[in-house]
Amino acid sequence: MCTCGVIQLESNYTKSTILLQEDVEYLKALYGRLTPTFYTRDFNLFNVYKCHIPRKMPPEDIVTIRRVANTIQHYTQAKESLAHYFLKYIEGSFTNVHIDNPNRVNKTAVTLIDASTDLVGGDAILLKKITKEDLLEGKSQPENVLNPSKGKRDPFIPLLIKQEIGSTMVYDKFIQHGVARVEKGHRLVLISWFK
Repeated sequence: MCTCGVIQLESNYTKSTILLQEDVEYLKALYGRLTPTFYTRDFNLFNVYKCHIPRKMPPEDIVTIRRVANTIQHYTQAKESLAHYFLKYIEGSFTNVHIDNPNRVNKTAVTLIDASTDLVGGDAILLKKITKEDLLEGKSQPENVLNPSKGKRDPFIPLLIKQEIGSTMVYDKFIQHGVARVEKGHRLVLISWFK
């Protein structure tokens, strides 16, 4: 397991390269052997190819998948694995900002498996709640910046998170997240949900 390049974005997000290069190559090849389904819309996903990792596989595949799943689960410090599936974003793909089902999913891990060299867009979006430390001194309108008035939403900073091939980003169930629209090229990710 490689833990090089750990980035602590804030207490609820981390990004690191935790998988071996051979595991990343294996996942890319596995996706190539599967038959993904194209979804115009699947909940918050738009214009993406999606496929779950099958439960029945040859023994040699099961050994590698278990190692990969265990490595990601160990990194997330989660109790139980719920699901692992691939998403391929192509031109026009995006994910609406949302939170995962908090009654079911405690941690989400997103591992970038492949991206075209001409990729434009497709970055992960995380919404970070604005804190006092995020504000520069100056005037504000309305006066109370950090506490919205009744019926208004909390103010957030949208963060674009760049990932390198092989890196895994982890966030907890309360983080609003999405994916910016892919303008050109493609990206392939492995999504892992944990209890």
